[in-house]
Amino acid sequence: MILIRKAVASDAEAINYLDKEWEKEGISWALAMSPTAVERIKKEIKKDFFYVAEYKGAVVGYVYGFVKTAVRAMPSYSIEKGQKYGEIESLYVLKEHRNKMAGGKLVKRILSEFKEKDVAKVKLWTSHKNVWKIVRFYRRFGFQERHVDMVLDLK
Repeated sequence: MILIRKAVASDAEAINYLDKEWEKEGISWALAMSPTAVERIKKEIKKDFFYVAEYKGAVVGYVYGFVKTAVRAMPSYSIEKGQKYGEIESLYVLKEHRNKMAGGKLVKRILSEFKEKDVAKVKLWTSHKNVWKIVRFYRRFGFQERHVDMVLDLK
């Protein structure tokens, strides 16, 4: 059974391992590892919303997000200047633990945390190479697409 719990500093190495697996898997366009990742992760765990999925004592996934106050209006997200909003920065589950509800449980947990902090809007940005798969995943929680980014390679 998958357990969702708040991340602690001692999870930083396991989370860093997950990031490396994410990078090796090549499912994202944007992920690039930082040489100071473990220290960065420890800082994020202390101040932000960081949860891990644990299976038989091993960390098999995580979700990371934070609460911000909009310094300017963001009409495409329906966020007003000065409004508090949540942002999901990253979510990853090891391939062998997908389709076991770990990702869904992680999203539900962070959304619950945002609600507890009186956050009315949550935004995220994803660069998954299988865009429709990830869109379908987030739609299950009520997320709606607001942007379409496109690229044309002329070479």
